[in-house]
Amino acid sequence: LRFLLPFAAFWLAGLCLAWSVVRKRACSSGCIGSCLILWVPLAAFSVLFFLRTSVIKTLSPGLMFSPLMLVTSVLIVFASFLTIASFWLGWRGNRDWMEYATTTMVAELVFLLPMLLIQLAIVGYLKGSLKINWVFVPWTVWLSGLLLFTIWQSFLPLKATPTVPIDHLPRYWRQGQDAQSDTELLLLPAQGA
Repeated sequence: LRFLLPFAAFWLAGLCLAWSVVRKRACSSGCIGSCLILWVPLAAFSVLFFLRTSVIKTLSPGLMFSPLMLVTSVLIVFASFLTIASFWLGWRGNRDWMEYATTTMVAELVFLLPMLLIQLAIVGYLKGSLKINWVFVPWTVWLSGLLLFTIWQSFLPLKATPTVPIDHLPRYWRQGQDAQSDTELLLLPAQGA
């Protein structure tokens, strides 16, 4: 029970957050999303980690890391879907969706996939199937990639924003229509009063 104090402080913070959410009664989607994606998995991981360090020393590392790996895997699937859908809309001629798809794909490749690899490497080390050097391989590759990307971006010139939008893709499906985006065409027409 000598490890109880840091865990108790974290659990108290989690309970204060939960109490403020319950007391608020009307939660925004950001509040619910942060609870489901951040606080609930972290609290579950901290409970399992505490059990492994104090009471149940034979608790499987895979079970201990399962809340974090589950959330990371769900975020990877969600980001992959967003990337594919955005590239499809961007391919149809909407540059904004193409930029969104690129940003989502970079976030997935730079943040989510390395995070899952690091979690898997730590689980492998705790089970005894990986040496400590292999745990640091994902960290080293990830940080080296971020450093190289940052250096590469620092040497690139800033892009000037064009005053006239340049669009090289012909939009054959929009002839005779207003220049609305694909998402605006999905909305119902406005009804007059």
